Amino acid sequence: MSKAKIYLANQARNALIPMVETKYTQEEILQELVAHYPDLLPGDQINSEHPRRWLLVDREMGIPDADTAGNRWSLDHLFLDQDAIPTFVECKRSQDTRIRREVIAQMLEYAANGIAYWPIDQLRQAASETAKSSGSTLDESILTLIDADDEGEVHLFWDRVKANLKNGIVRLLFVADEIPNELRRLVEFLNEKLQDIEVLAVEIKQFHGSGQEAWVSRIIGQTEAIRKQKSGNKGRKLLKLDEDGFMSTLPDHLLQFCKDIMQEAKRRDFEIGWGSKNLIIKSPHIKKGFLYVNSERLEFYWAYMNLTERQTDDLQAKFADYSVKRNGRWTYLVLFQEREQKDVRAIYQMVFDMVEKFEL
Repeated sequence: MSKAKIYLANQARNALIPMVETKYTQEEILQELVAHYPDLLPGDQINSEHPRRWLLVDREMGIPDADTAGNRWSLDHLFLDQDAIPTFVECKRSQDTRIRREVIAQMLEYAANGIAYWPIDQLRQAASETAKSSGSTLDESILTLIDADDEGEVHLFWDRVKANLKNGIVRLLFVADEIPNELRRLVEFLNEKLQDIEVLAVEIKQFHGSGQEAWVSRIIGQTEAIRKQKSGNKGRKLLKLDEDGFMSTLPDHLLQFCKDIMQEAKRRDFEIGWGSKNLIIKSPHIKKGFLYVNSERLEFYWAYMNLTERQTDDLQAKFADYSVKRNGRWTYLVLFQEREQKDVRAIYQMVFDMVEKFEL
């Protein structure tokens, strides 16, 4: 049986270099390729209008089967795309008989338990260590992924990851050098019938010739009708708001309230910025957002303030006085539906006073 070929032109473009399809000798080779070159997962074929971009959370990502249990399984790769959609990736060689049916049950088991039992802090820690190993920081990697420049958007990105997991909005990718017909039919069936879960297969064929290597990727299981059905609002670039756009997102009872926040911020010479869905109040000294406001909540984020221990104690005591609990290591959250406006007004005034006091 003849092997498939692709051809490269030599530098002078007077001859072609044949590159012959070559099977992977080990599954580990394919796994390393996907980890080191995530673009081999062809995001433009998954969504041609808004190509998917990838952030590797971890290889061999542990998956528990209960809240308190240790890891029972390990996923080959966990990625996040720019819409914070967790993407499960399993790699198999075409020679592995498990690629035909067993891999489907395996992946569904991984997805069901990952969605149910992964703490968001575990994902952040794993992603942080992965970013560090590549010479970057997690925040830098996420800002590049989502094409943003305000660090507060990083925090909101993890909120979206958490929400997607809670709502079962994930993507399952089966990767191999060749996708057998049995797996193709199962992938197409699942991708058509499952509403919130995108199920696709990826062929990554390997070619060797004249001391060179090449890879060609192809998505299987996607049709234009299914892509439109699955995408909905997902995949659209998260555009930054302006003042009019922000005000249009608010219910009537919050319009004047948020105008007052902006007026008070301007009076104190704080800077006003806009995220994908938030009003952002920034300190003029460190140029970082510390207060985020949208139609549902007011959120104080203090990771970038570099407070002393005494200032940190003072800040925590002030929030305790207003019965505001922490919503994470660096976050205090106030939901509008749970507090009267006069209380929320007093809280943001307190925050403004604290920031001015610390000269941040």
